[in-house]
Amino acid sequence: MHAASLAVPRPRPVKVASADDWFFALDQQPIGTGPDRRVLQVLGIHRDGGGLWIQLAPDDDPFATIVVRVSAATQLPDVLHALEHRSHGDGRPEVVDLSG
Repeated sequence: MHAASLAVPRPRPVKVASADDWFFALDQQPIGTGPDRRVLQVLGIHRDGGGLWIQLAPDDDPFATIVVRVSAATQLPDVLHALEHRSHGDGRPEVVDLSG
């Protein structure tokens, strides 16, 4: 057996373009592990020029709002990575800008 045949194919980037696509990709999406595991709820999606603002909250704390700004170039894995590795804020809405 050749070593090349054992290689695991890399997943193709997930193309998420419309507000509906982002809603279905993020609503009820689990992030974190163990006691830090949360399930996201999409509270709203708002268009701003060429980008979108996505308002999210964990299902167990709807007041812990996170607002993510995405552009047409933003990939779903980048959003999930940013959400899993964000610092937990001080109770104010947190903004994660991935549009750049």
